[in-house]
Amino acid sequence: MKCRDCGTMTFLVDHYVGHEMSGDPYVDRTEYFPPLPFRFRPDWIAKLPENYRSILNEIYSALDNSLYRLASAGTRTAIDCLIIDKIGDIGGFKEKVEELVGKGLIDNREQDVLLALIEAGSASAHRSFAPGEDLIKHMMDILEKILFKICIEPMEKQVLEEKAKFLREKTPKRE
Repeated sequence: MKCRDCGTMTFLVDHYVGHEMSGDPYVDRTEYFPPLPFRFRPDWIAKLPENYRSILNEIYSALDNSLYRLASAGTRTAIDCLIIDKIGDIGGFKEKVEELVGKGLIDNREQDVLLALIEAGSASAHRSFAPGEDLIKHMMDILEKILFKICIEPMEKQVLEEKAKFLREKTPKRE
């Protein structure tokens, strides 16, 4: 198959089996090469530092290949790298997340959400937890929102502040 929009080629292999009653073959399953994306990557990922993009690319590749346990552990790795970059390696995850709250990088509600993500990732790394499709989607929602809030949102706010400053300079003053 060829995508009409981007021109990307995807090869598919249909696996046929015979029908029990009539003997007519039918498609039992279809495999795609490369696999169809599990989740589309947000556009803002390109604005992240290389180390975050690299980890996220590995997570998305794991998701595309239904390797949910690896993707789950990867979410924890991504969060750990983010935390260490922002506040340093100051102890366990609970202390690190509390420090994120103390520095105003996340709020109390986000603290609980982030701790749930970290616990699920830790369970995958240490206790053979294999989240299903729905749970890994929740984990990715949390990971993407936290990365956006801590890394992208401040840059976007700075751009808006610069635009507002320029706008104020160009706006005629009241007389």
